Amino acid sequence: MAGQTNQLSPDAAGPGLDDRLAFGGPVIVATQLTRAVIRLGSTVVMARLLSPADYGVFGMAAVAYGFFQVGGDAGLTAAGVQRNELSPRTADALFWMQITVGVVQATLMALCGPLLAGFYHEPQVARLVLPLAAALLLTNIGAQFRVHLLRDMHYPTVALIEVGGLVGATAAALFAALHGAGFWALALLVPAQEFLIAVGLVSAARWRPGRWPGREHAHGLVSIAAGATASGYANYATIFSDQFLVGRWFGSVALGLYGRAGQLATLPGSILLGPLTGWMMHALSRLQGNAGEFRQFYRRVVGGLLHACCPLGALLMAAPETCLGLLLGEKWLPAAPLLRALALGLFFLPYSFADIWVLLGIGAARRLMVWSFVRFLVFAVALLLSRDGGLITVAWTMATVGTLLNLASWFVVGRVSPLGLPDFVDATWRPLALSAAWGLLLSLALARLDHPVAVIAAGVVIYTAAVAAWPQARTGIFALFELARPRRR
Repeated sequence: MAGQTNQLSPDAAGPGLDDRLAFGGPVIVATQLTRAVIRLGSTVVMARLLSPADYGVFGMAAVAYGFFQVGGDAGLTAAGVQRNELSPRTADALFWMQITVGVVQATLMALCGPLLAGFYHEPQVARLVLPLAAALLLTNIGAQFRVHLLRDMHYPTVALIEVGGLVGATAAALFAALHGAGFWALALLVPAQEFLIAVGLVSAARWRPGRWPGREHAHGLVSIAAGATASGYANYATIFSDQFLVGRWFGSVALGLYGRAGQLATLPGSILLGPLTGWMMHALSRLQGNAGEFRQFYRRVVGGLLHACCPLGALLMAAPETCLGLLLGEKWLPAAPLLRALALGLFFLPYSFADIWVLLGIGAARRLMVWSFVRFLVFAVALLLSRDGGLITVAWTMATVGTLLNLASWFVVGRVSPLGLPDFVDATWRPLALSAAWGLLLSLALARLDHPVAVIAAGVVIYTAAVAAWPQARTGIFALFELARPRRR
């Protein structure tokens, strides 16, 4: 209903709030794992239907799309999630601010088409940005409806909508690729998915926006949104500045290879860590008054995520050729050296998201903004210095600098939160040590034995047995699915 109050205060939420909040983490994990399977399956098929050049041309437009997307969703969604109480007029203000930003961004994205085409010397990019511009507006239309569903703890509903949108859009993209659409099949996937999700969110939410209530009701939202948006832009520029310039420096084929390697090396971030952001922010904001529970919750969640990222990093570094051949096909084997380099970043990948969770959760948006721009500047300098070394040097530089900055984030976060160095070390050392040892043994076995697929399968069995035999490691794996339960005091 228009003007419906949406609150998360203890008095308004009722006695079951913490049970429902705790339920959100596992639902998000299960949803993202389902989406991962769908995306991986579609990637396996699409990579065999399309060429590296197709992915490269699309990537030239997609980098700009992601940059614009950050401003419309990250800032205003964070403003809606972070507040314990959301009055009807404040909710209306958020919605119309989001729509305004969406229209501006979609327009700017469309106008940037000719500029991108000239920058990359690729005329097709000018037209490719148009469906992506439409996707930006669709994302903003559905964003605040998602916020209200999540604030009402309708996690399964949101999960079903997101999975349904992905399935429908993937089917449409595969149909287009099978009929020779080339990079247009990839361009179709994004707006089709956002359209289906927006329709589902609007249909499922009971809340309906009213008229623009006036600037006074937007007071306090702008600072939260601005801090999250500024840090979001800086983080996005940090993550994708290499892809932006690789296309310019080395061409569409190189960008296609680099982009697919980067996608595999950041898979946990796109399917799990990013979508957990809203839930983690909310959970940590509720626990900041209890240092003990805050630290325990953080250690369990981050430790569980590291148990997913570290072994994947070890596998991709040990056997990039085999993984690429199985997943994408032999035409993608030239990306193997890039994948081995970029997979280094997986060992500490959760910390590139955890600083956002903690700093926004405790209301330290300004510190996050400053830290995000520092990260960007360091990445930019390293990227420019690595250009003359070639594409593989760029990949190793980006992965190494990213790892060092993720370690530095421990001190940035620890200065303003209940977390200390022992918490970071406790969450990290078990998955890191186990995965590093396993990756080394796997590399030695692959160098001396034939049948790499069989060697990897045996290695997975050995790794699973090691986890089962180590109680602390087993607890970390279970935490990935159960996630710690934040209790109200």
